[in-house]
Amino acid sequence: MALPQTYGTDHVYGLLDITQDFITIQSDGIDDSCGVDVKVLDALGRVCTVRKDDLHNALTFMGVLKPGGTKPQAGYTVTFDSVKYIVDTVSNTGENTGFRKFTVKATKYQQVVIA
Repeated sequence: MALPQTYGTDHVYGLLDITQDFITIQSDGIDDSCGVDVKVLDALGRVCTVRKDDLHNALTFMGVLKPGGTKPQAGYTVTFDSVKYIVDTVSNTGENTGFRKFTVKATKYQQVVIA
């Protein structure tokens, strides 16, 4: 029998994308939010209409820089899980008992086409 084996109900396991050539990804996450969130209140103060628009996909991934790897720069783009994002911030943190870790935060805007 080959391992690993999974029993029970199928679930999504692991990272979304491990193909970055500059970093060994150890964690990732994508958050969806709306840039436009407008509510209309009636005379009693109850919400009677809601408008959600301008979807943003916020990507965060963290990992260890590979030898010879070049970290992305803020303002540049990165492709993650076949989607292009604009890099907002890149953090470089370390500790005395581990490897230096890079955290990349990037955004995909609904109406922006990244060439």
